Amino acid sequence: MHAPGLAGLWGREIPLAGGRTATVDGAYVRDSILQPKRDVAAGYEPIMPSYDGLLSDGEIQELTAYIRALGAGPRASRTLGRPPLSSRVPGAARDRSPAMV
Repeated sequence: MHAPGLAGLWGREIPLAGGRTATVDGAYVRDSILQPKRDVAAGYEPIMPSYDGLLSDGEIQELTAYIRALGAGPRASRTLGRPPLSSRVPGAARDRSPAMV
């Protein structure tokens, strides 16, 4: 793998190259997309290209929502008999924002 996994990262503090740390939030994700060599996750090479000028603000927000939807850690078990939140959101899954799937 050339990049850290994204599931479970949202809201966590991660180690960066050079001994610093960062919290994975909207600002960190945006900066990582636009300036990927600035804050490289520890243990990984800075091989990701910049998407500055290639993605619109809306597309960056969609990617950020997707990463946020992947969660902040192990998934909590749900109460038996109660459908997951995503099944109670109106519309088909393909029509929803990644944050609502």
